[in-house]
Amino acid sequence: MSDKKYTSNATHITVCQRQSGAALLIFFILLFSAAAAVALNALNNRVSARSSNPVVLSEMNSVKEALLAFATLQPDYDDSGPGRLPCPDTNNDRISEANCTSNTIGRLPSEYTLGIPFSFSERQNDDRFWYVITGSFRFNPTITGLNSATDGDLLLNGQSDIVALIIDPGEAIGNQTRINNNPTNYLENGNQTGPAFVTSSPTPDQFNDRIVAITGQEMRILMTRQAALEIQRVIDSYHPANGDTYPTDQPTFEAAMAAAAAWFNSENWLSTITFTSNSANQVEIEFQNCNIIYSINFPPSELQRDRNAC
Repeated sequence: MSDKKYTSNATHITVCQRQSGAALLIFFILLFSAAAAVALNALNNRVSARSSNPVVLSEMNSVKEALLAFATLQPDYDDSGPGRLPCPDTNNDRISEANCTSNTIGRLPSEYTLGIPFSFSERQNDDRFWYVITGSFRFNPTITGLNSATDGDLLLNGQSDIVALIIDPGEAIGNQTRINNNPTNYLENGNQTGPAFVTSSPTPDQFNDRIVAITGQEMRILMTRQAALEIQRVIDSYHPANGDTYPTDQPTFEAAMAAAAAWFNSENWLSTITFTSNSANQVEIEFQNCNIIYSINFPPSELQRDRNAC
């Protein structure tokens, strides 16, 4: 009887030990799983925090405004017309390249001196924004003929007529190693190559790019305003020299615009303009690809527009 009791107790102890070991194993598995979930959640939160950080978005929009200012003021310091943008920095020296081709992807230059210095961003190293532009809007090498008829050739979420993109790469994801200037180690889901870019992915845990765009319509607003200001300058001089009247028709207007700045004619702006004379002292200007109607009145000289956007 004693042997049977001993055997029974031994078996009971062995079973208990196995059950205890299994429970301990399950406990550690659950503990590891919980720790892994916490770590993954923390990583996802860091990625999400960066991609949804309003401070980052505000900084990207400030960069956009600086680039638009550059494109607006360029004719004051260069022979080319409004709308030109600096080339990306492709060798990571913080300086815009001397020339670039269409859809060149690189870092956003830190600054650019064009008569006056333009500062775009002071971000350092891996935190620097990425930047891509349409070839026809690049500053170097200049392709003449940039005017309101020119479309952007980039795509964003399927939308065409995108001129430039500012991209925040977010934290490194997957196998990305950020030891060089290769966009593949910073951007995802085709954004590293273009010309079609996206702001979301079917696999969001493997995507954290954030993008701010400059559209063709936004660029045309500033470009047509600069062209209208140049027209105003020319025909205001024409007015007193020609019997106190503005040009009376399209041919007279086009002849008068021979006195315009060199960029106005080299960029072929006349081909985009419909001119209407309403009176000796009031004319209207419309540009191709833009619904804004500009009115020029005299005296006193005044430039007005019927809407704020193309």
